[in-house]
Amino acid sequence: MMIPMQHDNSAEWAEIHATAVIDCLPEIVFSFVCDPFNDRRWLTNVGNTQQLTPGPIGLGSRYRQFPFFLGVPIEVEWEVIDFIANRRMKGRSVAGLFAFERGYDCEPVGQATRITKVVKLHLRPVSAFVPRAAASTLLSKAAERALRRLKSLLESNASPNHTT
Repeated sequence: MMIPMQHDNSAEWAEIHATAVIDCLPEIVFSFVCDPFNDRRWLTNVGNTQQLTPGPIGLGSRYRQFPFFLGVPIEVEWEVIDFIANRRMKGRSVAGLFAFERGYDCEPVGQATRITKVVKLHLRPVSAFVPRAAASTLLSKAAERALRRLKSLLESNASPNHTT
């Protein structure tokens, strides 16, 4: 059963920012990270993805995903709330056990891309298992690992658009 989200600004949230420079053009990095079907390739906690709205990803697009929490798949539904092609995407949960926001900013650095991943997670459902400081640390480390995987994956790609 999906639970509608209410994003309460007064509740406890953990917010992290992680950044990496990837030796690929911004269009390549942005296209890859903004395709939710690629999430399981570089985000270890995401299982299956279902697209709920037709067409390419953009403002208002909705997806259902099944991330793992403590080894158990849970169901979340999220929508794109900010989208600037090849630059920025931000999504937020609309149903499920966890309220969250996640986003990516891509900016050119010569022929490379600086990507910043931002995750904001409502801690109330997590606090029974993990204290706030530990949750923030775990989120930060997970985001840094994900960006290292993304960098490795995209830089090892032999695409003709790949820069050396």
